[in-house]
Amino acid sequence: MQGGKNRYLAAVHDTRAAVQFLRSKAGDLRVDPTRIGGMGESVGAHLAALVALAGDSPPFADAYPHDPYAGVRIRVKVVVGIYGVYDLLAQWHHDQLTRPRDQVTENFLGKSPMESKYLFYEASPLTYTTIDKNHTAFLVVWGTEDDIVDPHSQSEVFVTALKQAGFFVRTVIVPGAPHFCRGAHRRADQLHGFFGPAARALLAGAAVVMPEAGGRGVHHHDWTRMTHQSRALLTKAGPPKELPRDVRLAGGG
Repeated sequence: MQGGKNRYLAAVHDTRAAVQFLRSKAGDLRVDPTRIGGMGESVGAHLAALVALAGDSPPFADAYPHDPYAGVRIRVKVVVGIYGVYDLLAQWHHDQLTRPRDQVTENFLGKSPMESKYLFYEASPLTYTTIDKNHTAFLVVWGTEDDIVDPHSQSEVFVTALKQAGFFVRTVIVPGAPHFCRGAHRRADQLHGFFGPAARALLAGAAVVMPEAGGRGVHHHDWTRMTHQSRALLTKAGPPKELPRDVRLAGGG
């Protein structure tokens, strides 16, 4: 984040606008509007999951009313979340013990839990893992030695909630891998590495929106703002051969 910019709700609104842009321009871009995917790492996974699960819910649905595609509904078919933040209150508690001088959730939301716990719930994808939203499939990836985003209180809890609500969900667990492990290229049409087969199967033929962090280094966890077009990465993955089951790698990260 830079000053007061790129915070909640702006980052969510811009990610949502990218999906609306893709769906409204599907004919011009030659993509299938029913096959829109979201993919992100860390905070990018948070934004992709939140928009997929709650993009048409208040307070996210009324952003940018003057956009020509403001009325387009969000319908994300699949999300690939890589070591993502899905419960902001749990992340806040984790940070108090491991990174007390790096209050990323407070900086993003503009408040502490002592001021508004509701805001932390509202901004958490975990809150929206309900049966009525289980049309979106998820591939959730994490490393077992992540000390920045705790996999036990984030990815594992999120996967359990998704399964309880009847979502189609697959996982890839990487033993020994820390945060920011890079096992695949960012382009969905060039996926390889530890989760490539599963991601290719889920994203086959989809247009992919990829919210990303600012890229200023591993110690800066920016919840960055997307532009409507440049952050909408359109790709075409190869045809799926077989949808993998949950994967736990034997080697380290």
